[in-house]
Amino acid sequence: MTEEEFWGMTPRVFFNAVEGFESLRKTDLEVARLQTLCNINVWAGKDPITDPRILWKYPWEKDISRVSAKDTIERGKRFGDKLERIKIRHGK
Repeated sequence: MTEEEFWGMTPRVFFNAVEGFESLRKTDLEVARLQTLCNINVWAGKDPITDPRILWKYPWEKDISRVSAKDTIERGKRFGDKLERIKIRHGK
């Protein structure tokens, strides 16, 4: 991009270009991670890696930690209890 093209851009066009560049960069990084995963799995034998996020996680990805169903249910019950206490206190 030339300087003239840059200064001729509207803010919307500029931010669209930045977003497009970031999207291409993310795609390139994810492809590199998948290629690494394939190379590792060639030598992994009976225990291949199935989730590429185990190798490394990017900042734009959510946490891959797993929460058990039991923990989720308990957390929901505690949240429900708190809501009940709030309703009782405020008479709603």
